[in-house]
Amino acid sequence: PLPGILQGLDRASRLYLDSALRFTCDETITEPDATPRLKETFQYIFVHEPDGSLRNTRMERGKGAGREVDAKTRGFHHFMQRAYFWVLVFHASRQKLFHYELLNKGELAEEGTLQIRFEPIPPYRESVNDWFGVAWVDPRTFQIVRVEAMKADSHEISERMKNDARSLNAGEAMIFPEIYPVQTVTSDFEKIKNGMRFPSGTHIVSSIYVLPGTLFLQRPDLRTTERTLQTYRRYKFYSVRTKEEIRDLLSLGSQGHQGKSPNP
Repeated sequence: PLPGILQGLDRASRLYLDSALRFTCDETITEPDATPRLKETFQYIFVHEPDGSLRNTRMERGKGAGREVDAKTRGFHHFMQRAYFWVLVFHASRQKLFHYELLNKGELAEEGTLQIRFEPIPPYRESVNDWFGVAWVDPRTFQIVRVEAMKADSHEISERMKNDARSLNAGEAMIFPEIYPVQTVTSDFEKIKNGMRFPSGTHIVSSIYVLPGTLFLQRPDLRTTERTLQTYRRYKFYSVRTKEEIRDLLSLGSQGHQGKSPNP
């Protein structure tokens, strides 16, 4: 049942806020459709500061190693700042900010997962409850395997595009052409350490659709697409709970493992 799954997902989300977790990895960001094509690899660092706050930064690799980098200054237009963010959508402190739905009546989907739709409840808050999407969850471990989502503004534009297309096909008078910028994000969690999943890649697709409203084209026409690929490799864990500890923490009751609320 969904309430039990949400309790398990809350416990899993707390593992990413655990002060015992520290790691680095190589993050490669690629924009293959840019001119010129953009590609660069950074050192991604995830640590807990002495005050308990999270720190996730990109650092220069090779020449200039150790210097913090903002990917925007390198020309990248779209990228996920924190690919592990998805697990926090199910943290207990945020569950009151979302609607959740178990799809397919609990039947297992690909890779033996369950699909859970999440929709934020207005008002939307940046990096807190501003994503609509579906998560593929391993019901044995309450670990997220994949997420497909779009931010609230893209979701609203996508819904308006569908409604406008229906209205046009119904013969309603409308002013065209209309332009619809829509962005979707897919993240996969294929890296496993001691039974805990970490991001392996994120695929961002930024599309622009046009609804010309002509007699022979009454559906949205895809005009341009920009893709961003983020891959995570060569994980190095400096501190992480043991496989047994992670298994025990995930199997506890909802009050068994307490953790601080995530920061926006």
